[in-house]
Amino acid sequence: MPQCEPALADADRDLAKPLRRPAGRVDDARVHPAVAALSLDEKGFVLGAALGAVSAEVASAQLGGAAGARCAAALGALAAGPKPARVAAIAELIALVRAPVPAGIERIDAGWLRERLLPQTAPTIRAVVAPLPEAVRAVAEEILNARVDEPDGPDLECDADGLADLQRAVFGGLVPMDGPLGPRGHARELVAMPTAALEETIARYGADATGAARRGAPGPVIAGAGDGPTSAEACFAAGLTVVERLLGAAPDGGEAAVLAVAQRLPPETGRRLLDAAGLEAPWVAS
Repeated sequence: MPQCEPALADADRDLAKPLRRPAGRVDDARVHPAVAALSLDEKGFVLGAALGAVSAEVASAQLGGAAGARCAAALGALAAGPKPARVAAIAELIALVRAPVPAGIERIDAGWLRERLLPQTAPTIRAVVAPLPEAVRAVAEEILNARVDEPDGPDLECDADGLADLQRAVFGGLVPMDGPLGPRGHARELVAMPTAALEETIARYGADATGAARRGAPGPVIAGAGDGPTSAEACFAAGLTVVERLLGAAPDGGEAAVLAVAQRLPPETGRRLLDAAGLEAPWVAS
């Protein structure tokens, strides 16, 4: 049984070392783009359907709407592919469902991580970030330093299963930023940028789209982006619309890509991107 209980002595965090992710990128060819572009919930549905031998037609009827169509397309792509590719894709989906933290969590903006960690007790924060990358531990250290004058509790002594359960509770809903089920194509390029460079890119998209729209250039990506004043804020808002439409229209984009890019941005800006896409952040702590 998973265990995670307070201990008066320092926790032996060697138990958590197996949870560290190996360095390097896994071959993206192992996951079909139709699967990679799905939301977390849709990936879970496809995994259950694939393991239960549910056909694409039945899956589409069960979910209905656009989600049903996307999941049916993913199941159809898996069924039509060679068996080794199907087995590898299912293995990646299982790993995603079991993962206590999303791949590439260090690329998520510190603001989103702070929102997840702030409601937690100091012992919980120390436990869940101990095996994670330095960027995540730095956010935790900032929070803990601000609580230096507050009462603290004993460290948590967790076995690997107990620590994984804690991490899922804290980081659940965050989408992968790397790996086979992370963003692809243009979304991958965007999330690989430093935050300042990403914001500059969005502003440049907005400026280009605004200028093109005013010149009467056609295209669904820039439609409506040139309305209103051309202030820096207006250009940035137009840029968010361009990014949302580019990612939404890309075959390797979709909801998962928009969510990943939103996670790379500070929360206020990321929520604006989600609003432009008509999405809500599934990872926001209640």
